[in-house]
Amino acid sequence: TRAQVLRRVMAWLSDSAKATVAKSSYAAETTVTLKAGLKNAAGLKAVKYQWQIGSTVLKATAKPTTHKFTRKGTFKSRVLITDSLGHSELSPWVKITFH
Repeated sequence: TRAQVLRRVMAWLSDSAKATVAKSSYAAETTVTLKAGLKNAAGLKAVKYQWQIGSTVLKATAKPTTHKFTRKGTFKSRVLITDSLGHSELSPWVKITFH
């Protein structure tokens, strides 16, 4: 029905992405698993993750990915998640520190 379609569209528009890491501080030369979540009311699945670390954009993947941080410092990261209907949502920045 029309009402069902409108509910589905509104749920799709309310998608929200969240970038996460296990903790915010690591030793330098550490490989970190970058995970992300997609919160939505429509029950859609995330099908593509594309991470940005500072100004570097990583290759898009279908699953959470890992990245080796080779130097000390604090890095901002975020993720662009695409759902099974093609809607993309960009997460807020998360800071990761390597010492």
